Amino acid sequence: MGNILERNLYDIVYDSVSQDIYNQMSEINEKCQNCKWLKFCGSGCAYQRWITGDVKSEYYACKMRRELFEYVAEKVKPHIS
Repeated sequence: MGNILERNLYDIVYDSVSQDIYNQMSEINEKCQNCKWLKFCGSGCAYQRWITGDVKSEYYACKMRRELFEYVAEKVKPHIS
């Protein structure tokens, strides 16, 4: 990738290695693609998915986040209807 002290940010961001990483991290698994909470969750922590070696893996806290979002939605719903 690069060091901002040695290369300008544009060159780092548009470097082929950086673009490859971005493209891989932009891919999400099918379960996430069909989840109603995707726009809030963003498919979990990209770093956590990256270190598993499978960027399309499910975020380890997925179930907990879905339950949290459902709980919050139920609590907020009466106030926005």
